[in-house]
Amino acid sequence: MADKNKNKKSKDVSATDINFEFRFNELKQFKERFNHCNVPQRYRENPTLANWVCRQRRNYKIKGPKKFFLARIEKLNSIGFNWVVNKGPDWDAIVDELIKFKQQFGHCDVPQKFKENHLLGICVNQLRWYYKNKDYRKLPKKQIERLNSIGFHWAVMKRTPWEERFRELKEFKEKYGRFNRFTDKEDDFRYWVAEQRGKNKRGKLPKEHYRLLSSIGFFDLPNAELKHALKKYKNVLRFGGLEGILEISIKGTLSEFIINRRILGNKRSWEPMLKKFLLKFLNDISRLDAMNCIIKYEKVLKIREIERQVNCPINTMQKTIRGTKPFPVKWEIPLKTFLDNMANDLNLILR
Repeated sequence: MADKNKNKKSKDVSATDINFEFRFNELKQFKERFNHCNVPQRYRENPTLANWVCRQRRNYKIKGPKKFFLARIEKLNSIGFNWVVNKGPDWDAIVDELIKFKQQFGHCDVPQKFKENHLLGICVNQLRWYYKNKDYRKLPKKQIERLNSIGFHWAVMKRTPWEERFRELKEFKEKYGRFNRFTDKEDDFRYWVAEQRGKNKRGKLPKEHYRLLSSIGFFDLPNAELKHALKKYKNVLRFGGLEGILEISIKGTLSEFIINRRILGNKRSWEPMLKKFLLKFLNDISRLDAMNCIIKYEKVLKIREIERQVNCPINTMQKTIRGTKPFPVKWEIPLKTFLDNMANDLNLILR
């Protein structure tokens, strides 16, 4: 029995040692990134690490340095681990980070959800809250003067007028032909664009703003014209055949594109290829007779649906394609009329 208990204890110790080493390495990475070991309690990127750090401090406080593992204490001390967290913020670190931010972006207005340094965004928001509530215990006047000296704004600056932002958006669209994929230096612009979409989704966007944004196609889905063309003739076009010709490897791409489940061209733009194919198809409609056009595009067209559209007997076209039955002359004109109307519609949409 004694041997079994010893084995259990040794297994437990080895498991805890492994866990300690794993979390210790994570803490070292945190130190390399932020230059300190004070992991916030609500650290979103790694909440398990935050809980582990709190547990080390609590065990150290309750058990004391004698009963706590000395080897672990030495390891944590070697990377500058603080056993007692300072109540006040690390002012030097905050000011240094703000100076770096200002050198990069030209101001100290760090967004709350700043991707490069999420903690700095939270800290700046907290400082403004202390200042607004006159909490000089947590925000000494000496530090207020220090932050003032680097151009820190205690209230969020007045926003750029909406009309000016709209003009910038219009110029961006004319230059790049899109409303997304902004650079890191255009963070403020990115947030403004996201805000307009959010307001529109919640029904809080003013009508005049909606009208102006719609006029430049801000709310249009990518490939809007192509989508309209495919949607109008979804009962006639066989999307599986189109995908096969264009070598679109993802099954159901065009169908999902039409019902808003997929944006065509997430990884590669199929729009130019698809437009080119459809325009070639339109050219063949005008050049070939109706039945030869149907035979050429048999894999792309739903024959049964076209037969219904022109009131042709079911299977007549299919038998003509197979060469087992001649196509009745009286159906040539209705079929040609249908294809011409389809060609005119697609021409208006795509060109």
